Amino acid sequence: MSGPKVVRIVTREERIATCQGLLARLDAALEEWERVGHRNGSVSDEDVRKMRARHVKLTEALEADRFAEVQREAPRETKFVQDDQDQRLAAAVEQRKRARLTKQRTRMVQAQLQAALASNPAAPVGSLTDGQRALAQELLDSDSSSQSYEQWLGEQAPLDGLEQRFAQLSVLLEDADVTQFEQRLRALEDEPSQSRQDLLRDSLTVDLTRAVREARNRLAMLGRLRALGAELRVVGTDSAVRAADSLLSSLNGGDAAALAKLEADGTRILESEREAFAAHMRRQAVLNGLASLGYQVNEGLETAWVQAGRLVINRPSQPGYGVELGGTGEKGRLQARVVAFRAADAAVDKARDLDAEQLWCSDFTNLGERLASSGIELTVEKALPVGAVPLKTIADAATASSAAENAPVLRERTLGRS
Repeated sequence: MSGPKVVRIVTREERIATCQGLLARLDAALEEWERVGHRNGSVSDEDVRKMRARHVKLTEALEADRFAEVQREAPRETKFVQDDQDQRLAAAVEQRKRARLTKQRTRMVQAQLQAALASNPAAPVGSLTDGQRALAQELLDSDSSSQSYEQWLGEQAPLDGLEQRFAQLSVLLEDADVTQFEQRLRALEDEPSQSRQDLLRDSLTVDLTRAVREARNRLAMLGRLRALGAELRVVGTDSAVRAADSLLSSLNGGDAAALAKLEADGTRILESEREAFAAHMRRQAVLNGLASLGYQVNEGLETAWVQAGRLVINRPSQPGYGVELGGTGEKGRLQARVVAFRAADAAVDKARDLDAEQLWCSDFTNLGERLASSGIELTVEKALPVGAVPLKTIADAATASSAAENAPVLRERTLGRS
C-alpha cells in the first residue's frame, strides 16, 4: 500500500514538550493549593510533602521516557490537587461560619443579659448581685441546654445565609476585603426598625452573593493564568517568555475582562509556539530519515518546504523519480507520494512507474522503522494501493532542489529537553 498516503507523525521531542507542559500545570496547581491552604491554615508541612511527592514521581517518569504514563497521570493528579483544594476550602468555610455564628449567639445572650440587668437599676456599678448572676446563668443554661447548636441554627435562617456568605468571602479573599461588608452587618444589627433591617439584610445578601461569585471566578481565573504562565515559560521561546512575564505580572491587578484577554492571548501564543516547534521537528525527522535512505536532502530544503507547502526529493540511485511531501507538518499530518520527472506529453512506462512505487513501499517501511528507533511514531491514516492512480509528473527534476539551494537555513528551535 505505498501509493499516495496521509501519515501522522509524533516525535519524541513533541512528547517531551507535551509532558513538560502537563507537569508545569501540575506544579502551578500545587503552588496554588499550597498558597490558598497556608492562607486559610488548612495544610501542614506533611501535607505539602505528600502532595509534592506526586510531582516528583511523574518527573522521574518523564526522565525515564515513560511519556504515556505522564500524559495519563499528570492531568489526573492536577484534578486531584484542585479537588482537594476545593474540599479544604469548603471545610474552612464551614469552620469560619460556625465560629461566626457562635460569636453571634454569644452576642445575643449577652444582649439578653444586659436587658435583664437593665431592669434592675439598683444594681451596683461594676458588680453583679447574686440574683443577677443566677439570671445570667439561667439565660446561658436555657440557651445552650434546651437547644442544640443545629436547632438554634435552624431558627436563624437569614442569619445563617449571611454568615455562610461572609465565611465564603473571608476564605476566598483577604480579611481586609471583607471589612466593608462587616460594617454593613453591624449597621444592620443596630437598626431599630424591623422593616428597614429586613431591607438592609436583603441588600447585603445580594451584594455578598455577587462578591462571592466574583471571588470564586477570579480565583479560578488566577489559577488558570498561573498554569498558563508556567506552560509558556516551559516553551522557552522569546515570545512565549514575554507572554508569560506579561501575564504573571498582571495577576494582582486588572479586571475580569483584562484577565480574560490575557488568557486568550497567552493561549494563542502557547498553541502557536508549540505547533511551530512540533511541525519543525516532524519535518526534520522525515528529512533526516529520507537522507539516511539515500535521498538527496540539501541544506535549506526545510525552508523551501515551508515556503512552498510541499517538497519533491530526488533519489540519485533512481533517476526519473522522486518523492513529493505535501503539507508542512502542522497537526502532525503529511502527505507522501511518488512522482515522475518527465514532460507532460512524454510516453508513460507503467512498468517502471510500478517499480518506482514498489521501491518507495520498501523505503517507506524502512523509514518507519528508523523513525521508531528514535522514538518517533509514524501512523498511516490513509493510503492507496500501488498503481491505484497514475503518478504525478513534474517537468524538471532540478525543480526539487533549485529553490532549496538558495533558501536560507532555518534557525534551529529548541523546546524543553531533548
